[in-house]
Amino acid sequence: GRPLKPQLLKTRKEAFSCAIRASLRAGDVYTAFNPSQYVILLPTSAPENCRPVMERIVRTFRHVCSQDDIQVTYSIQSSTSQ
Repeated sequence: GRPLKPQLLKTRKEAFSCAIRASLRAGDVYTAFNPSQYVILLPTSAPENCRPVMERIVRTFRHVCSQDDIQVTYSIQSSTSQ
C-alpha cells in the first residue's frame, strides 16, 4: 500500500517485534531485515508447521494493533536443498 509515517512505523515495528518474540519458541530467531521487514528462522520446524507460527504472529500483532489498516504479508521458504 502506502508508506507509513516515520513515527507510526516505529511504534508498529516495536509492536510487531513484540508479537514475534511472544510467538516464537526458544531457539527460533528473528531479526529486522529493513524498517518494515523481518527474517524469522525456525530451525526445528518442518515447512508445513511454519504457516501456523506466522498466523499466530499476525494474530498477536492484530490483537495489539486492531485499529490499524496495516497489511501484514509473509512468505515461507525452506533453507534445505531438495
